[in-house]
Amino acid sequence: MTQSLQTPSSAGSGQMPSQTLIPQLSLQSMFWRPKFAKDPVWSVHLPVAFWLIEAQRPQRVVELGTQEGTSWFAFCQALERLNPYAECLGFTAGPPDAALVEHTDAQYQELARVRQASQADALEQLEEGSVDLLHVAPGVAKPIAKEWAHWQARLSARGVVLISQAGPGQPGEALYRQVREGRAHFLFEQSQGLAIVAVGAQQYESLERLLGFQPGQPGMRLVQQVFQRLGLACCATPPSGRPAAQAGDRDDAEAISTARRQAESARRAAELARKEAERVRCQADSARHDAERRIASLEQDKAHLEATLQVRDQEQETLRASHRRLEEERATRFDETAKLTELLQAAEQAQATAQARIEELEAARRQAQEEGERHARDHTALQQRHQVLKKQLEDQARELEQQAQQLESLEAARQKTAEQQAQQQDRLDAAERAKVALQGENATLHRQQQDRFDELAELTRMLEEKERRLAELNEKPKRLVDAFTTLGRPSKARGSRRASKEDLRLVKQSGFFDEGWYVNRYPDVEQSGMNGLEHFVKFGGQEGRSPGPAFDSQWYLLEYPDVAQANLNPLVHYLRFGSNEDRLPTPEAWQGEKHGS
Repeated sequence: MTQSLQTPSSAGSGQMPSQTLIPQLSLQSMFWRPKFAKDPVWSVHLPVAFWLIEAQRPQRVVELGTQEGTSWFAFCQALERLNPYAECLGFTAGPPDAALVEHTDAQYQELARVRQASQADALEQLEEGSVDLLHVAPGVAKPIAKEWAHWQARLSARGVVLISQAGPGQPGEALYRQVREGRAHFLFEQSQGLAIVAVGAQQYESLERLLGFQPGQPGMRLVQQVFQRLGLACCATPPSGRPAAQAGDRDDAEAISTARRQAESARRAAELARKEAERVRCQADSARHDAERRIASLEQDKAHLEATLQVRDQEQETLRASHRRLEEERATRFDETAKLTELLQAAEQAQATAQARIEELEAARRQAQEEGERHARDHTALQQRHQVLKKQLEDQARELEQQAQQLESLEAARQKTAEQQAQQQDRLDAAERAKVALQGENATLHRQQQDRFDELAELTRMLEEKERRLAELNEKPKRLVDAFTTLGRPSKARGSRRASKEDLRLVKQSGFFDEGWYVNRYPDVEQSGMNGLEHFVKFGGQEGRSPGPAFDSQWYLLEYPDVAQANLNPLVHYLRFGSNEDRLPTPEAWQGEKHGS
């Protein structure tokens, strides 16, 4: 069971040409020959009954007021061919016709039963939401209208009501008006009228196309004419092994001849519809084969990219090992700080070089984004063509839709992987050059004044932050570029390190900062020579370190990139502005607010 993906507009459906409209609604069942056609009035609607069973695919069909059997055996015949595991129940107020029961047991014992029951008993035997198709047979519309609320509760999420004698002035017209209010509906005006009303919200596409027509549209008249001609063919041709019940009711041979000519015309129209459907099916098969070839090619590209990424991961691990060795060497040379000023100048030059490189990468990213938008437009055109094919053949449409989604996902993965690969290589090269320069400069360091120790610790933390962001490159490349761009603005970075006493007081009194939790979580804080509160306000918050379990700094910076771009401490921003702007401190709080709303 699927909910319809496309619903035709009233104007669009009604103005479709016949060579397009008929194939879209055409189903094989509408051309069947009935095995039982006793009532000449209801026999005209037999193609509608067959078509509705195939279009709606019900699991349970209920007929209220089963009498002579024309509609009843039409449902049984259709279910036997299309879904023999479905159930067909008929209810009569009085004792059911013995011949009808005998024929039902003989032909459809496994799926159909006729029961005598009052309306209250019938409602009690049916669970709520268990009926997919409810047929109100001739003569029972008035009592059903009084208990419509109870019958409506028995219909499923894709429930449909079929009302006989629903034409103007007929006994079922009042029930039809009551049920159709605010719902999609269609009235076959021939032979006292037969109305279809979609009560459930989930309907298959073929049925939604039919129900999308509005009274008076040319397309609606064409559909009625086609089904009327097919119905007259059922009246004119005796069913297999049984004389036609309505043949004796014809006044003369001329009426029979007219009906046969109309049936022949309907058969020719049906043959044209079948040919058109076959042509559309061939087009769909061709498109599906092209999609399969494209998917195979994309799978090969994906395997190649995965192998390349694995090599890059190994290179990253080597880079981390080099960085650890650098840290160990630098830890033993704190006494060589005489040339710290020269080192800072070199670092600023490296930052300027990195900023220039970032600008180049940003230009490359914009170019890649434009290329992605062009691919997206091409893909959108393919999707539009795919939607046209889906309207024509429902079964093939589902397969093509799944393939289109796979193509879109693979194309997005390919573009994202290519961008990540290029950006990762550039950043690894830049980081390697920076590390080689730092190793050479560290070899020439000597002892300098003790009051420069804090500046060296600050530089160490800046290098650690760069390495951490390189490690996150595979998951968040775009945010990495934004954060690295922010890091490249030295004037703002140095300004963010000067925490005011007001910021320290605000964080301390907020209840979010836990000194013991922070120091245990980040043991390198003790090596910096600062207490946990001062370290968090000056550096830790901007590095994505959380002050305690109640505030997630890294999530806050990623969720609100304007804070990261401004290089602000996330907790200070939240306390001063974010809480008043309904920003959240943790992803759990976002989930709670989402479920609460």
